[in-house]
Amino acid sequence: MARIDLAGTASFYYDVSHDQTSSAYRLVNGRVGYAAHAWSAYLWARNLFNTSYAVRGFYFGNEPPDFSNRLYIQRGDPRQLA
Repeated sequence: MARIDLAGTASFYYDVSHDQTSSAYRLVNGRVGYAAHAWSAYLWARNLFNTSYAVRGFYFGNEPPDFSNRLYIQRGDPRQLA
C-alpha cells in the first residue's frame, strides 16, 4: 500500500493584539508499507520536503537596550522519517 497526504494552511493572524500574519504553507506526508495476515511493516514521513513553517507568533519588545517590538515565531516540526 502507498498513501500521500497534502495538508495546507492559508495565512492567519498570530493574535488579535497585532497585525502580524503567517505565510501560507503546504505539507506533504506519506506512507508505504505491506500488510500480511499476522504482521505489517510501514515506512512513513511527515513534512516530506522539510518545509519551514510558522505555527505561532508573538510580537513584543524583549531585547535591550530599547526594547523595540519584534516578531518572534515558533516553527513547526521538521521532516520526520520512521
